[in-house]
Amino acid sequence: MITKPECFSLTCDVCGREFIYDENVTHFSSKVDAISAAEDSEWIVYLDDVWCSNCDPPCVCGDSFWAHDGGDRPCEECGNCDSYRRATI
Repeated sequence: MITKPECFSLTCDVCGREFIYDENVTHFSSKVDAISAAEDSEWIVYLDDVWCSNCDPPCVCGDSFWAHDGGDRPCEECGNCDSYRRATI
């Protein structure tokens, strides 16, 4: 039997780098597994946006992802950020 399995992979929204887990795994059996592996590897996943460990997603206010709340969520300090800007190349 030959089957075509459904799999999930991650690509950075900014630079296009493909996520590689444990030096050789690039595809996952579920979206949850892909997100979990990425977050364990210091990649950032927020809703459907993905950033590699080398790229720095911006908050809506223009500040860097890491400028507020240690990168756990969009900044709360400026008072008007509730999401990240979509990455554009």
